[in-house]
Amino acid sequence: MKKIFLLLALSLTIVSAHAQTVEAMYVTYKNDTVRTRVLYRTFKFYPDLIDAGSFKGTIKLLTDSGITKVKEKDIKYMELYFTDKNRVFTTKALVPELNHPNQFYEIMATGKITWYRSYQPGTYSVDEIEHFLISGQPLRTVSIFGRLRKALREMMGPARPDLIPFINDMKTAMIKTKLKSLTELLAAYNKDLPPPVPD
Repeated sequence: MKKIFLLLALSLTIVSAHAQTVEAMYVTYKNDTVRTRVLYRTFKFYPDLIDAGSFKGTIKLLTDSGITKVKEKDIKYMELYFTDKNRVFTTKALVPELNHPNQFYEIMATGKITWYRSYQPGTYSVDEIEHFLISGQPLRTVSIFGRLRKALREMMGPARPDLIPFINDMKTAMIKTKLKSLTELLAAYNKDLPPPVPD
């Protein structure tokens, strides 16, 4: 019984989110450009990870008159201006190859392979779905239960067989380590850099 309560407490700790604001700019489907502050949540153990619920359905804005709301389906492009980096979200309206209309896709990397990430609320945190686009080819989507390493080997192996060992050994079990591994891998492929050094 103690173990059950301990697991429950841990789960509640993981999903507890912290509300924050960030400077932002978004473009509506009427091509109106709005500069504002957006309220978003991050998870306690993953402060760099945005809770997908922050942008699902309704987005909260902090204005001089208080908190207002805008519908996700009315926005086709959004930038969030964090201190360390800007995070850019696009939609199918701007990238027709993407799967679902009225859904945000974060642009993670651009180049010979462009990497998009969409977020879906999960049981204890948030599920990331990876999308890879090579010019002239259909979008390749790898869900949380998909075979990420297999997809990466098939996409990168023919042109960069030297990246295969890193792909085979890359860590993907944890959210932070997967993000780091994919970021380094895409940079090596897109910029013709040597294979990343495994941790």
